[in-house]
Amino acid sequence: MLSKEKISFEIEYTGQDVAVTNIQLQATNIEQKGIAKLVKEDAETGVTAQGNATLDGAVYELFRASDDTLVDTVTIENGQAQVENLLLDDYYWIEKQAPTGYLLDKEKHEFSLKYDINVITVSEKITVQEKVIKEKMKVIKCDDKTKKSIKNNPATFKLKDVQTGEFVNKTVNLNLAQTNRESSR
Repeated sequence: MLSKEKISFEIEYTGQDVAVTNIQLQATNIEQKGIAKLVKEDAETGVTAQGNATLDGAVYELFRASDDTLVDTVTIENGQAQVENLLLDDYYWIEKQAPTGYLLDKEKHEFSLKYDINVITVSEKITVQEKVIKEKMKVIKCDDKTKKSIKNNPATFKLKDVQTGEFVNKTVNLNLAQTNRESSR
């Protein structure tokens, strides 16, 4: 880091037989360090996780890009994690364990911690968009005795979330015989 400390010295005359007079000084440099922050968000809703999914609990590894050295392993809490006291260099995050209800993120999230004369500690924030696991549901109305599907039946169903007890805001009409619906876990 740029030192603003003044280093005083005095050169004294050592006689006319000395061609060059020198003095030796010692100064200590402070190396600038960095913080890597990782923030998790839902790709569709932002900060809020969908259904029973959670953004917390994901496990990420931080690697130094120059030699692929593992620097640290973190677990996401309150939607984020960070690693401090890093050397200025290029790095990348890799997810090793996905949070409940989300797909494993296989992308390398690269970033650089670069010298900045205006701060004591450099900071870089990476935001990762998580994709929730979706399910498809197929509803088929069947005859009680023959167990065969009933086509062109005017029956209507309401879907209810077993966790919350609330009805899902989508009505399924069986005039199509089979209907697909996506829902989050």
